[in-house]
This record gives sequence, C-alpha cells and structure tokens, in this order.
Amino acid sequence: MPSPASDLVVVRRGALVVLGIVAPVVTLLGVALLLGSGNGVVLVPGLLLCVALAGGVAQERAYAALERHPPVPTLVVLRGGEPALFLPRDGAVVRNVTRMLLGAGVTLLIGAVLALVAAHWVLASVCGLIGIALVVVASPGRDTAGGVWLTPHRIIAEHLGTTWEVPWTAVAGVDPAETLGIRVHEGARPVVDRHGPPVRSWRVRPLTVSTHRLAGGAVTAAYVVGRAAADPRFRAGLGTPGSLPPMV
Repeated sequence: MPSPASDLVVVRRGALVVLGIVAPVVTLLGVALLLGSGNGVVLVPGLLLCVALAGGVAQERAYAALERHPPVPTLVVLRGGEPALFLPRDGAVVRNVTRMLLGAGVTLLIGAVLALVAAHWVLASVCGLIGIALVVVASPGRDTAGGVWLTPHRIIAEHLGTTWEVPWTAVAGVDPAETLGIRVHEGARPVVDRHGPPVRSWRVRPLTVSTHRLAGGAVTAAYVVGRAAADPRFRAGLGTPGSLPPMV
C-alpha cells in the first residue's frame, strides 16, 4: 500500500511535469504578444512560471540528494569553548526557496519597470510592491536552515532565522513528535532571537523543534533531547563522543 509520503512525491512530480509544459507555452505566447504589441509586461507571467519550474526541479534534486546523503549528528565547540552535540538541518531546500522568492521578486520588479514604460501605473505599483516584499522575505545570503545544539547546560535551536535557547534546569519534559515539543517548568521562559527574514522567521514557535530534514529525524531528536532532559549524567557528557546517538 503506498504511503502518504510516496503519494506526495507522485503529486509533486506530476505538478512539475505539468508546469514543464505550461511554462514554455506561456513564455512563447508572451514573446508573440510582445512582437505584436511591443509591451514587455506580457513576458512577466511566463518568466514567473519559468522561475517556479526551475525552483521545482532544484527542489526535486535537493530531495534526492537528501535521501542519498542525509545530515548526521556531529560534535562542535561553541563560542566560549562550550562543547555541544549538533544535529544539523539540511539547508538545500531552504536555499532553493530563497532563490525562488528572489527570482520571483526580481521578475516582478522588472515587470514594474516595463509597466512604467508602458504607462500602466497601477500594474507597475502592484508589481513593484510585491517584488520588493518578495526580495525582503527572501533575504538572500542568510543560512536559515539551522539545527539543534545540545550542551551540558542548555538546548539551542535555530530554524528559518529564529533562535531560541533554554537551560536544562528549566526543562520539565519532552513531547516526541514530528515537531518536538519542549515543556518547561512554570515561570521559565526561553531566550528568543528572531534575526531571520520577515514572515519566514515568524513561522517558528519557540520551544518546538521541527525535525523535518534534521539529522537523524524525529526518532533521534526525541531520543537525545529526552534523555538529556531526564539524565543529568548523560547531559554532562554532551559534546563528547559518548553523546553521539545511534543512527536509526
């Protein structure tokens, strides 16, 4: 019986095939209209579809690479010399989203300029505003994949430019799930820093860990975080070879 994940792959790839047919057709239609009218704005829809197509192909390649070479837990030393067990999150998918947002934003900005040339003021304003918003949300150049750092004293998590941390003494328990939940004692509050792109970073909720594309996945994250929260001896050894989890 097919799994929901395999069904999603079929749907995703089917949509990509359809997009691969539609994008060139719309682009060629835009070129024909351009030759007839001289208005470059007609190229924008086709270019946006081409950006989506290129992004979709890149995502499929990223998913395939993730299956072949998933991220693995590793040992690192934080600033100040604090050892940590690090569960990295694969960043290829996040970078592709950034490129798609940036590509769509730049395309719309080009469309805004072309609309200004053609004296379509309202269209120019709409394309310009949406284009600027997409470029800002994309925030190119930032590594927003992040991961989870477990030190003898605290847990630190980063995703999409939102970082939060809480000391182990404040952790009351762990709720294992695809999105790991960290329960803290009454009155305890995590330290939160939202330094990532607007909108994208706002999606991340403190005291939760998205295990999607995280090293070891949900099973490893629940095992390590749960054991560190419950076992002070294991917690004291975080960042040493003995803290590396068995890969499931």
